[in-house]
Amino acid sequence: MRDEGRGTRESGKGDRMKTIVTEPEARRHLPALISRAARRRERVILTFRGRPQAALVPLSDLRALEMFAGGQSALSREWPAFLAAMEALQEALHGDDRERAKELAEEIDDFLAAIAVAGEPTRPWEETQP
Repeated sequence: MRDEGRGTRESGKGDRMKTIVTEPEARRHLPALISRAARRRERVILTFRGRPQAALVPLSDLRALEMFAGGQSALSREWPAFLAAMEALQEALHGDDRERAKELAEEIDDFLAAIAVAGEPTRPWEETQP
C-alpha cells in the first residue's frame, strides 16, 4: 500500500508508527492493514468522513488496555477492604499483636495479588508450556 495523498498518512509520534487511513482506503487494503497492526505492531487509525472512528491495534495493545481497565475496576471494588486491612495492621503493630499483624499482612498480600491479575487475559495451560 502506498500513500495516495488523501488516503493514507503516517506519523511517528511516540514510540510506534501510526497510520491514518480513510474508509475507502481501508476497504481496499484491509489484509495489509491487519498485517501492519499484527506483524509490525503499528496502530492504524480508520477515519470516516475525515474523522477518526476506530483503530486496528496489535492484540498485545488490546490486552494491555483490558488489563488496565480490569485492574482499575478491581482496585475500586477492593479499595475499602484494603484500607480497612491497612488500618487494622497499623493497630496490630502498635499493640504488639504480632500474630494478628502477620495474618493482616497475608490478607494485604492477597488484595495486592488480586488487583495485579485482575483483567489479565487467560489462556489454556498447554499454550504456556515450552
